[in-house]
Amino acid sequence: MAAERHRTCQVARTRHYDALWRGAVGLVGGDEDRRELLVLMDAALGLEVTRQSYEPALAANGVAASGRSAARDLARLTQVGLLVSHGDNRGRRYTPGLVLERLRAGVIQARPAAPASDPFA
Repeated sequence: MAAERHRTCQVARTRHYDALWRGAVGLVGGDEDRRELLVLMDAALGLEVTRQSYEPALAANGVAASGRSAARDLARLTQVGLLVSHGDNRGRRYTPGLVLERLRAGVIQARPAAPASDPFA
């Protein structure tokens, strides 16, 4: 019984991530190979992003990008309103902009309600 509930929750979480991914891909023009998707997904999940966290994520996914490229990506995403910048210089962090917040809220709202007896809800 518990294993079935766990599996159900895993499936629901996978569907949630997939819906966020498809929404983020739509925001960058439908190109799944855009490196900015890494930072958009983190922000869409509600995580704060920094240049220092973005660069290793790029490298871990086999994307060769310099610190300047990462900074330009973050600045461009901020300029178009997908991210919001907080702080200055080395302490700068980025959170989801209004468009990403709306995407996330739409995905959450579209989820089916969990059964009342589900302890993982």
